[in-house]
Amino acid sequence: PVLRKFIHVNSHTPRLTLSACALALLTAMLWGGLSVSIKVALGGLPSFLLAAARFLLGLITVFIWVFFSRIPLRLAPGERLGLLLLIPLFVGQIYVLNIGTHLTLASRATIFTCSYPLFTALLAHFTLDGDRLSVSKGIGMALSSGGVLLVFAESLALHELSYLPGDLLSLGSGFLLGARHVY
Repeated sequence: PVLRKFIHVNSHTPRLTLSACALALLTAMLWGGLSVSIKVALGGLPSFLLAAARFLLGLITVFIWVFFSRIPLRLAPGERLGLLLLIPLFVGQIYVLNIGTHLTLASRATIFTCSYPLFTALLAHFTLDGDRLSVSKGIGMALSSGGVLLVFAESLALHELSYLPGDLLSLGSGFLLGARHVY
């Protein structure tokens, strides 16, 4: 009842099950640990090889899911070009993420990479019909951007610029991830 003030709920909105909530929490925890695991893995693998290993693991996982779910993998006419354009964006984002994480702290890489919703909303505003920025989206983006800028400001104020290249690459990874979500 209290949440109804903040969330629009109607009879067509499905309720979340406990298992769906647990899966969402697990996904968030794994996503939060991504930069730490990348940092550890980069101790033994070069960036490009780590990216290849992640792609291979992802490919195996997707094929297992597709097989058991009986999902056809045939591309519809016109999808090949879009897929071919998406591949370099995907590979580039992962590679930049790995290099950026290597050059900064895992906590900073997480903050900058997780800035992707800012870029998703901004790119969607300019490229997708009907997906416009509203006042509430703008306020949320300004607050989020402020948090990202505070992390940069800390480095500048302390004259600790050794993490700056990794920070910028991690932010670039967030931008590319936002672009992947839009395109």
